[in-house]
Amino acid sequence: MSHKISSINFKARRKPWTELKVGMSLADVFALGIDGHSVCERLAIRHLDFDPPLSKAHVRKAFSVIAPYTRERRRELRLEQSRIWHANKTPRNCMCCRKVFPSEGRHNRICQPCKEREAHNYCPW
Repeated sequence: MSHKISSINFKARRKPWTELKVGMSLADVFALGIDGHSVCERLAIRHLDFDPPLSKAHVRKAFSVIAPYTRERRRELRLEQSRIWHANKTPRNCMCCRKVFPSEGRHNRICQPCKEREAHNYCPW
C-alpha cells in the first residue's frame, strides 16, 4: 500500500516545500530533502494529508529506512565537525604580551606562556 499526498493545506514559501505536489509518495517527499520530523510536524497541524492516512510512527519508520542515522554515525559526524572546528585556528594577539598566537576560537585570547605564568603566580590569599 503506497501512501500518497492527498492534499496540501498551506502555502509553501521555501524550498523544498514549494516542490511538493499532490500525489507524491512518502519516499518522494524524503527525496526532496524533507526529513521525517518535519513531515510529522505538518501532519500534526493538518498541513499535509495522506491517503491512506499516515501515523507519526509510520513516517519515522519510513524515514529510518531511507536515511538511517545510527547512534554511531551521529557520533562520527560530531567528532568530524569538532576536528574541523579545532583545525581552524585563527591567529590572534595575546591580551597580555601582544604576541601573535594560534587561537582556538573567540574564547581563547591569552597565549599558553602567559596562561602558565598567571597560573604559576596565582595566590588566592
